[in-house]
Amino acid sequence: MAPFFEVLASINLRISQCFLFVHDPLVERFLKLVFLGEYGNHSRLLSQLFMSLGLLHVLVLSGSQVNSLKRVHDLFYSIGVFPLTKRRKFLGPITFCHRASWMVLSLLYGNLTQWTPPVTRALVLSGALGLSRPLSLTWKIILGFSLQISFFPSHAVEKSFYLSWGCWLAKALTSKWGWSEFFQNLILAGFFWVAIGLLHGASIWLLAKQLPLVLLTAVTLGPWIEKLLFPLGLFLIFFGLWAGLGSWLLGLEVVFGHLFESLGILILPILEGLASSLLVGLWAFRYIWGTL
Repeated sequence: MAPFFEVLASINLRISQCFLFVHDPLVERFLKLVFLGEYGNHSRLLSQLFMSLGLLHVLVLSGSQVNSLKRVHDLFYSIGVFPLTKRRKFLGPITFCHRASWMVLSLLYGNLTQWTPPVTRALVLSGALGLSRPLSLTWKIILGFSLQISFFPSHAVEKSFYLSWGCWLAKALTSKWGWSEFFQNLILAGFFWVAIGLLHGASIWLLAKQLPLVLLTAVTLGPWIEKLLFPLGLFLIFFGLWAGLGSWLLGLEVVFGHLFESLGILILPILEGLASSLLVGLWAFRYIWGTL
């Protein structure tokens, strides 16, 4: 049996290579940037595009990928893929098996994305703290912040670390106050558009001029990303991580490898179509606004 760290590298490589089935290089880079945190050709162009439209917090800062991955995990848990003691609601009770399986998946996905500050923040909260329901919001912030800094001290000098925590806090507070998801998206988009713009030295006039476009994009294309693109892509990632781990534990690498490749061939054309449509929409928004 191969050493575990070699297995992790093999899993990451297999998942990364599955995106080679995407025909458009720009879309391939976009999908790798979103789901794997890989930077390369076109990555800066894509980051600037999303930043200019106020959607960078959805892709990078809010840890939305982790939330979608957890929904996929909970869905499989709810239908009985993992052993259950009993089920009363859709997601069922929080059992030891549920916690353990999510912690394993968190470690695999954190390693896959190289433990970037936003992903790490989301994994800490959804894993170690998100399952501890009695904890107040204040204690979640204190313990989560401390855990992340303890394990990853280098994150303390990353802007994305503080922006990601700010994004989560804004979402947590607006949810606690009973705000609808529509207004939460508006607040997050507007707040982080201004915050990121000021960090990059943009003028107040430019930020105010672009704000209507940012808010429009947030309520039209933002949900498209979170409700369609993320769940489908993270379903593929979810299966790839468990397939890789299962092949190591059971010694069925060829079988699991073929199953994962077959799933990728089925899902990736749909994922490519969604991503292409999204990018076209974003470029159209930016072009139309620039001509006004």
